[in-house]
Amino acid sequence: DTYIDSQNPTTAYGGSLTMNISHHSSGLVRFVSATTALPAGTTSSQIAKATLQLWVLPDSVDNAGSISIYEISSSFSATTVTYNTRPSTASSPIATASASALSRYIEIDITPLVKQWVTTPSTNHGIEIRPSSSSPTLDLLIGTKWNTAESQPPILDITVTSMGPPSRIMSPGRRG
Repeated sequence: DTYIDSQNPTTAYGGSLTMNISHHSSGLVRFVSATTALPAGTTSSQIAKATLQLWVLPDSVDNAGSISIYEISSSFSATTVTYNTRPSTASSPIATASASALSRYIEIDITPLVKQWVTTPSTNHGIEIRPSSSSPTLDLLIGTKWNTAESQPPILDITVTSMGPPSRIMSPGRRG
């Protein structure tokens, strides 16, 4: 998790405790284990839902509005990426969600993107979080994996449908 800032285009924010989301900065998140954490053999048709959960730091929302989630289409390193070296993204958002002063967790359905990652793992370059075009003055802080004291990291919650009939496991018994 990190963020990039057009007002400081050569600064890397890797290891930052928060991601600043505003008209001049956006968050970058990559779930490296999005597909490897799933049961072996999971297919995209078995993904019932994938929800991105973002923790908004209390009292950090100025000018409430909406955030948009964009698919990242090229690789980046969270520790070294800057605004000048930012990865490319899709031209249209894959999802949008409201952010208000009362927000704690923002939940966003990104099921189609996660299904794509399961089908073609090499396309998993992550997501970019920006203010939506209807909320150019939105300003908020989202927790990162580096902030263990007062925050929660971004979470990708994936619901998988049945993987087939349950196995019958027998404990070894006495022979005889």
